[in-house]
Amino acid sequence: MNPSLTHIVLNIGGWVLVVAVGGALAWRGLRKSQDAPKLVFKLILTAGIIGGTIWLLQRLPPAFWPAAVVVPAITIGVMWAPSLGSFMAGFLTNAIDGGDVPLEAQPFYSIAESKRRNGHPQEAITLVREQLEKFPGDLHGTMLLASILVEDMNDLPGAQLTLERWMEGPGAETVSKLK
Repeated sequence: MNPSLTHIVLNIGGWVLVVAVGGALAWRGLRKSQDAPKLVFKLILTAGIIGGTIWLLQRLPPAFWPAAVVVPAITIGVMWAPSLGSFMAGFLTNAIDGGDVPLEAQPFYSIAESKRRNGHPQEAITLVREQLEKFPGDLHGTMLLASILVEDMNDLPGAQLTLERWMEGPGAETVSKLK
């Protein structure tokens, strides 16, 4: 029996579609993977298992196909279960924890505030200035520094200078945007 040209073209088109979708999914997975070599190994092993199973099924009578498919199916299932589980659970957990979106860097003043409350204003000033070096123009840090200088160190000129420097530095852009 000779298959028609339409049947052959549809078969080839179907295989091209399967390979294209599988390739696109594999490429996307590789880009997002934390362990790309392991993923490549699993993909190659899966392709080999599926190819070997198809080769074996062509040589067996149809009555033996269910038995011949059990071991490869279990092997592939065990191999891919953790990946599929984390992928499917990722939709739920990403909605809760934000997924793999990196956090925006921001200054960290809680240690300085704790030092200030415990009676160590000089250490608090040092910690605030370290954060302001990393985040110049941060209004909260500048106000905290000025507050420590005035309230704990009795240094009104130092606090005034701190605020004037903030007004002349990168923080001045923030104020002009607010107006």
